[in-house]
Amino acid sequence: MTTRARACTTSSVGTRLRRAVELLRARADALAFLVRLAAAVALHRRSAARCFCFAVSRNKHAAVRAEHPAARIVSCRIHKVGDGYAEQPAFVRRAARRLVRAAHAAGMPIAVWGYADRLALGVDFAGDAPVERLERAVWGPPVDSDAPVFAYVLDRGAPYFDGRRATDLERAAETVGDAELAEDDALLDRLLAGRFQKYAGLGGDLAVDLGPEDLVIAGQCVGDAAWIETDALVEDNVALVLAAVADIPARRVFYKPHPFNRTKAADRERLAAVPGLVQLDPATAFAAIVERRPKIAVATSGAGLEAAVRGCEVHTFGTSFYSHRGFTVDRTVCDRRRRRLDARAMLAVTLFHYTRYADRAAGRALAAREAVERILGAPAGGRP
Repeated sequence: MTTRARACTTSSVGTRLRRAVELLRARADALAFLVRLAAAVALHRRSAARCFCFAVSRNKHAAVRAEHPAARIVSCRIHKVGDGYAEQPAFVRRAARRLVRAAHAAGMPIAVWGYADRLALGVDFAGDAPVERLERAVWGPPVDSDAPVFAYVLDRGAPYFDGRRATDLERAAETVGDAELAEDDALLDRLLAGRFQKYAGLGGDLAVDLGPEDLVIAGQCVGDAAWIETDALVEDNVALVLAAVADIPARRVFYKPHPFNRTKAADRERLAAVPGLVQLDPATAFAAIVERRPKIAVATSGAGLEAAVRGCEVHTFGTSFYSHRGFTVDRTVCDRRRRRLDARAMLAVTLFHYTRYADRAAGRALAAREAVERILGAPAGGRP
């Protein structure tokens, strides 16, 4: 056997061994989950208030404490096997559903990060009990930062990005009154006076000139839940570019890769064959792009809302949290969304009537206006 063959064999054995160890850990995690949930239900019944968190890491517990300040947090997670989750045995899934129903009957709240229950266990807890689904906020210091004031979202319908299901964000967009939205204008103006963008730390210069007749296609992270857990017509960034080029008339076409997408190098090679496509630096500030008001195409990215607020014509190729309100050109269908809103109103609903904020030191929730005022009042690069 050659040296290369021996190396390949050793590598293969090592990979199989590592996978076996990861699978054993995932099975042990599942059993620990059942034990911890059963114990939490029993303690909660004895008036020892508990809140059960699934896949909510310790550095995100501050959001749960803000919601349930009197409850002790019981937390559990299941590790991945390779890049995904192993299918759990049927008895684990059955036991999980029974215990979730018991938790609901006992009045114990259950918080889950996104769709971790479906992904890691193959069980949708919401089928048996109300579930608080936590996610990062669209804007504001994240819960796992060290900022004194942080932002997060909690939805009892579905994660806010899932256009297949009714969400609390949808309900807010349908019900917040026009007078309330008018009161938000001054604060929204202050927020937009800066270069409002999700990844505020990325401020690369725009190396090209853009105008309203140009098209910029905004890439997204492959595997992003906001893409795969909703209706979408394209499955990756290459498909998005090809669909947008074919469907949207433009003088020139540019592609802005997502700065944190793990496939951006491979995408760049694949897209090199697209005639006339100019690929921008991933670190280019998105705010610098949208202030030129080109047409913007997205799959489901929140970048579309940022662009629409700045006056861009936005085309979506999937159902995002802000789409189907009348200010985007949408190619999917979402009949639940009946109320027409402009982009500013949708942003105001999202930030001031849906996103939640909390004071880390006090461990308490904050009213949206107070929180946003504190965040905006923080010195540049400083703490609110």
